[in-house]
Amino acid sequence: MVLEENEVLEKKDSVEQNVQEPTRPIAAEVNDESQVEGLTRDRKKRKQEQLQKLTSMIKTMSKKGQTKDQIRNNLSQMGWPEEALNQTFAASV
Repeated sequence: MVLEENEVLEKKDSVEQNVQEPTRPIAAEVNDESQVEGLTRDRKKRKQEQLQKLTSMIKTMSKKGQTKDQIRNNLSQMGWPEEALNQTFAASV
């Protein structure tokens, strides 16, 4: 089977489109201070949002009549880290 010149060019273009550029490690992408600061702000924001969610859950459970020990045990079983529980309970007292 003989391919026409256009068919050869189309196949070449198709192959070139499927070749992905190599991925760079994250460390190479984060190379200036503003990017590092941005990542730090994002982490702090996520942590703050998680603590707000945890505070809301504690208030809801408390309104339903659960004791602090029950709430702490339930949240711990749900996977909340002890540090986050301690921080949130300390702030709510």
